[in-house]
Amino acid sequence: MTSPAPPILLRPKDGYMEHVMICTLCHELPLDPVATPCNHMFCRVCIGEALQHRSECPNDRTHLTSSSLRPIDGVLRRVWEQIGVKCPACDWTGTVGNCKNHVARCVQQTDVATVANHQQQIEDLKSMHQRKIREMEVSCKEMESSCKQHMEELTRTHERAFEQARAEQLIQTEQDAEIIWRQRVETLVITCQAAFEKLALEKHDPTYQYNRFRVVELTQLVCRNLADPPAVIDRNRVYNCVKGCMDDLRADYNDNPDNLSGDVRMLLSVCMSSWWFSERQRANIDQ
Repeated sequence: MTSPAPPILLRPKDGYMEHVMICTLCHELPLDPVATPCNHMFCRVCIGEALQHRSECPNDRTHLTSSSLRPIDGVLRRVWEQIGVKCPACDWTGTVGNCKNHVARCVQQTDVATVANHQQQIEDLKSMHQRKIREMEVSCKEMESSCKQHMEELTRTHERAFEQARAEQLIQTEQDAEIIWRQRVETLVITCQAAFEKLALEKHDPTYQYNRFRVVELTQLVCRNLADPPAVIDRNRVYNCVKGCMDDLRADYNDNPDNLSGDVRMLLSVCMSSWWFSERQRANIDQ
């Protein structure tokens, strides 16, 4: 089960009460607040991790140990319990005092829906990839048959030209026929390479306008050639598109797609399984 996201304040953090109640380590409203002897408030988990590195208050550097922490009580707790918040995962609003019970139920429901959504996406991607593989196999067989016919035709043309040159004992004609043969073979090779590159770039957007509304298309582009990215695709621009999708998710825009979080997780997983990116880019994606 995923850890619950912190509640969202109904009023801006720059309000005095909300500002005082914010944990200065994670900059969020604590769900399990504790106070220090120097009268500063933190999340229990945040201050616990901080004290493992340095035995002092992060705000004023006063000596501090885990045993000196205490739960907030009295007027301070009553003020904290009445701060208005809303759930980051649904439309529920209320006070932080009632938030913990709601978040426990909401997270369980969200996890079930997320797992089901991810499983359906995996099945959809698997079906799509299998269909694309079958289509590519048919296209390759057609290309192979066409190339074979062209090669046979060129071979017959060369043989006729060679026989004519020998019959007429014209060395120059034989040399010209050889040049024509090589040129046609080179043309055929270029044509075949262009055809295979066209297949590799199917549905590729040359403008690289992949954003939070086209995360699935970007995932499909990387997934089609995990170990052998086409040379004509600018992998740095693809990396920038991946970073842009992640930045849009973090920005939490109002018009973000409903499944953006799951789609971006799938995109990052596919990117980490590919050979498209440099070591530094892969480290950034992994982070």
